[in-house]
Amino acid sequence: MYLQGKGVSADQISIVSYGKEKPAVLGHDEAAYAKNRRAVLVY
Repeated sequence: MYLQGKGVSADQISIVSYGKEKPAVLGHDEAAYAKNRRAVLVY
């Protein structure tokens, strides 16, 4: 994994999906779905 290669410990990394619970934009079309397919890095 990239972050581990940069020295970040595996126990500091978690993957969480927020697409349904916390959408970036509301809508039910492909443009809205595309904006909600995102990655957020918190360190």
